Amino acid sequence: LQLIGKLIEKLGFEKCKLVVRQDEFGPAETDEGNFILDLHLNKIHDPHLLSYELNKLPGVVENGLFVDTCDTVIIGNEHGVAEKRERLKE
Repeated sequence: LQLIGKLIEKLGFEKCKLVVRQDEFGPAETDEGNFILDLHLNKIHDPHLLSYELNKLPGVVENGLFVDTCDTVIIGNEHGVAEKRERLKE
């Protein structure tokens, strides 16, 4: 965790928060046994670049940005659907 944190800081995210996701059994793992880390950022200015840079880091298997995988995002909350966003047509 400390190594990944230092590498992320080198990408220019000094004020981010990196935490190991927890479940009822302790640190959360993927089906392949990899730990899941949550990176809390205030704002992502370039999701494509961030996804690319994260995936280049040693020890990072995948990230959860899912860039270019959908045209519509539905953002919900405890009361139901809060917002629907469509990809801008270029």
